[in-house]
Amino acid sequence: MTITGTLEEDADTFGNIGKFDYECHPDQSTCDNAFNWLDAYFDGYSYSYQQWEWVYHTPKNGTWVNSSDGNSGDITD
Repeated sequence: MTITGTLEEDADTFGNIGKFDYECHPDQSTCDNAFNWLDAYFDGYSYSYQQWEWVYHTPKNGTWVNSSDGNSGDITD
């Protein structure tokens, strides 16, 4: 990913940013509480990326695929 913009003056560039429950609804492809980390770190930005994919997997609670081709799966409690 290439990000072009101005880094926020008070942005922490090291450490953990915390946990966020996006409150997603896989059947609707929506998230009620999405966190945009770009807004937290950049003021006025643009970005571009090639194909990408993240796969989140738990041994007992399912798999969630988040990719440039779409999202699928579910991780349950």
